[in-house]
Amino acid sequence: MDQKLFKTGVIIKVVGVIVIVWGFMQGVAYLPEYVRDFGMMGLTTIFAPMVSGLLIYGFGEVIDLLQQLVDKGKPKEEEHSVVVPSVPFYAESEIKDYYKEKKIEIGAIQLTNKSDIFSVEVDGKTEYVELTGFKPKVLSEEEVEKLN
Repeated sequence: MDQKLFKTGVIIKVVGVIVIVWGFMQGVAYLPEYVRDFGMMGLTTIFAPMVSGLLIYGFGEVIDLLQQLVDKGKPKEEEHSVVVPSVPFYAESEIKDYYKEKKIEIGAIQLTNKSDIFSVEVDGKTEYVELTGFKPKVLSEEEVEKLN
């Protein structure tokens, strides 16, 4: 799986690191003053920002892991994939059986802009076959012109 940088997770992690670094620098700067006033409790000036920063960083990591789970569940997208619709199996078999009964050899069967009408190459010409009834029906030229 390719490693992607997810903006939200990375931004939150960067904020966590900034909180840790800034808190450490601020804690070291104020440590003598807080230790003098509060004793060993003054060390919390260093540790409190570090814990907060680690929690923030952890949230960023959780977001990255959740995004990886989401991406894992998605199907892979193929670039430049064009789905060419094909003639349904039932239609192809019905048309072939119809012409087989008539002892006529057919060529290619293709889809038309109507879902139940197919163009069939027969003896060098194109016929349009409708599959709405019990048997396939070869459309006349007038019926074909009405459809367009």
